[in-house]
Amino acid sequence: MARSASSGSITTEAAVPERKTALGRMPKYLTQRKEEWAREEEEKRQRQIEQETWPPGTVPVPEDERLSTLAYLQQSQKALLLELSRFPITLQPSNVQRYKRKQEVEEKLREIEKGIDVYSQERVFMTKM
Repeated sequence: MARSASSGSITTEAAVPERKTALGRMPKYLTQRKEEWAREEEEKRQRQIEQETWPPGTVPVPEDERLSTLAYLQQSQKALLLELSRFPITLQPSNVQRYKRKQEVEEKLREIEKGIDVYSQERVFMTKM
């Protein structure tokens, strides 16, 4: 407080701190945090929706694992087709070892084709461990 020389009255000169934001405007850090919360909430909601579409007791196979498994199955299929092409067209059951081996190769090929069908889909699920 100070006395004015001319009037003799008391004046108050309080130091008002300078504002960094205009009155009525939200500070930048709060708007950024609010946007961050909204993004987190949206991501959480998306994960929840995805999990609801999963079959019960399963989890999705990661994309890189799915692609590597698919490539492995395709390589195995090529190798078995090559082996199968080396068998004679007509194979007598009298040659038991060759006949059994041809049956085994054909069975493995059927299994691999089923696996390729499964892993060719965009989303693959496996049971939880």
